[in-house]
Amino acid sequence: MDNSVYNHRRIAKLYLGLGIIVSGVFLVVSLLSPSEIQNSLIFGYSIQRLALASLFLISAIVFCLAYFLIHSGRFDRQLEFIAREDLFWIPLSSSILFIVGLVLVCFNYFQSGGFLTSYLERLLPFSWWLMILAFGFQVSLAFLSGTSVRKELVGQLSMVVILTIGAISFTQISLERDVSSEDVFYTYVEGQKIIHGENPYARVVGEDIRENDKYAIYFPGFYLLSGASQAIGLESFEYWIAFWEIIFLSSALTISVVIFMLYKTKYHLLLSLFGPLFFLFNRWTLHVVRVSEIDFLPLLILILALIGIKKGKSSAYLLFGLSLGIKQMGIFLVPLTAIWAWKDRRHSNNFALVVKRIGLVALIPTILILPFLVWDAEGFFRSVFISVTRNPSVLGNIFSLDAYLGFVGFMAKLPMILLFFLVYFASARYNLGVYFSSFLIFIIFAGFNSVYFPSNFVWVIPFIPLSLLEFLQSRQITTEVSTIVNI
Repeated sequence: MDNSVYNHRRIAKLYLGLGIIVSGVFLVVSLLSPSEIQNSLIFGYSIQRLALASLFLISAIVFCLAYFLIHSGRFDRQLEFIAREDLFWIPLSSSILFIVGLVLVCFNYFQSGGFLTSYLERLLPFSWWLMILAFGFQVSLAFLSGTSVRKELVGQLSMVVILTIGAISFTQISLERDVSSEDVFYTYVEGQKIIHGENPYARVVGEDIRENDKYAIYFPGFYLLSGASQAIGLESFEYWIAFWEIIFLSSALTISVVIFMLYKTKYHLLLSLFGPLFFLFNRWTLHVVRVSEIDFLPLLILILALIGIKKGKSSAYLLFGLSLGIKQMGIFLVPLTAIWAWKDRRHSNNFALVVKRIGLVALIPTILILPFLVWDAEGFFRSVFISVTRNPSVLGNIFSLDAYLGFVGFMAKLPMILLFFLVYFASARYNLGVYFSSFLIFIIFAGFNSVYFPSNFVWVIPFIPLSLLEFLQSRQITTEVSTIVNI
């Protein structure tokens, strides 16, 4: 047997052995702790306790089967592929599982009283099980790679520390404030309207669209998610916001992992850690955490879409559309997607490619919007276009150019639109890069939009380290080409 094949099997079997032991231990722990009498269903156990025990039991069985299959050599090719290829989605998936477990643990420990204390406490074994197995998987991947194992392990441990500090900080910040007066509460209200058969966009009809009275200004994706989560049992705002804060904070932590993963394969470890630290602990990220805005979820999806776009993946354009469907902050990047498709030299018929990819971007938003257009087209357009028509609004005397000049309506947006078109032209004419072009669009929007929202800047922050990465990669390519020419 080849030595590398033997090592791959050994590493995989060690991880699967860990999975068997951990699942078995948590199975025993869950069965040794009977449920409260009023919640018991069978043999003194509640439905939730039985579900967790079943999960641990099934997992232990699956790990056992996988162990014997690996031992027999059935998956040698797959292990070699994982070890050889520079994969992204597999370690990202395990990182997301680790983050979800970490956030659940932090919410359990730092919530005092209320829904989370009573409910998430029962999920604590599951949370720790998820964290241990996800981290073990990451360590196994580091050993499977066979190169720079020490660097990989130091990087993984460093990210665990950063994520833990981030999760603890975010949990405490988000739990210290009542957000029932913030914008997120009104997304809960719009979801409530949907499940009661009311149109969330109808309220604006007949009203002054220069003033925003907490109207439904987003595309309907998140309102539908809000309604769906209420329909499955999260009816009160306390239950609802607890669930969605876990999703939002997990999304923020995942963005930091994505930035780290893009850096770590090519550059120094310290540079790899800069991006996550910069994104997680700047004032605008902390502000969005504090007010529990929805931005982290669509921002994460958008970044993943742009990673796929750089690799020429058509499915990435569907992800782009999904981000728009939740919150349409990326709508000004849509012309850039057409430009990127037109400049894609991997295809011969670029016009057809442009049409196809714009169609993919539009597919999910169209599916989400169409029922509301049929229901009340006027209400939908008036609500969504409030962002264009509303009067300037400021915090702390930070005025936009149109506010100083007294412009309203389209004239107020003209300076911003002109700058957008300069970016589009420069992207078409020069190779600005996907991340850097996106950074320019978002910084223009944050700096020139009539209404100052601190949350807008959270869309700028991740593209600073990503733009730096793009610059370093282009510089490296240029150096390599020059070396070849000189030879």
